[in-house]
Amino acid sequence: MDLPRRDRERYDLQREVLSSLFSVPGRVEEIPKKNRPIRTVKPRPGRTVVSEPLEDTIEHSNGPVEPQEDSEDEEEEDSYRVLRRATKEHWVTMKEYFKSAFDAFANGDRALADELLKQGQYFNQKAREADERSSQLILERRKENHDVVTVDLHDHGTKEAIRTLKFYLGTLSGIPSQYLKLIIGDAKDAKKNSRRTKVLELLEKESIKWTEEGNPGTILIQLDDINPEDLSFNGERSRNGE
Repeated sequence: MDLPRRDRERYDLQREVLSSLFSVPGRVEEIPKKNRPIRTVKPRPGRTVVSEPLEDTIEHSNGPVEPQEDSEDEEEEDSYRVLRRATKEHWVTMKEYFKSAFDAFANGDRALADELLKQGQYFNQKAREADERSSQLILERRKENHDVVTVDLHDHGTKEAIRTLKFYLGTLSGIPSQYLKLIIGDAKDAKKNSRRTKVLELLEKESIKWTEEGNPGTILIQLDDINPEDLSFNGERSRNGE
């Protein structure tokens, strides 16, 4: 039995809102210092709720800075932290707009719901842009280091873990002396097992070899063995407009 048009529209909006609320990226890498070990940090949930659009240009804080020999490193790390904070704030704002849009739609104010939904979509795009810029900042530094790239996926949802893995494989594959270390967790519970299974299925599908370290939840991939042109998902990001 088909739903009435109004109920169907309400259902579609609800599905879009809920989908957006559960698609927040949880990237947790920390920008590496030159010629220093890469450190992986677990994410902390953002608590700042933004009530108005953030500026397009992200400025550094004007706090006191002590002279240091590695001031360039500190500046890049500060840029990364600002971008990650902006990403979290954009996602929080997006969720608030989508929640308000759903409430307006439920109350019969379709015009307001549409406007709030557009604002939510705007902040969705801004969050993805800041997320992409922070990722590029990490990759640029790591390409200079020719070191191990550590990506912690164990707090990611399954879909977000696969999206993040594809991004790094597509960007870093073929670079000499580069290794990708994935922290995917063990298979003790169903949620973690699903993420781990999907990650390993993707590697098998792409014929990518990997080795497991002493920790059963960590695998290592030699990136210079991978030809990015052979990846089946090569070009997905451009087709999706990301």
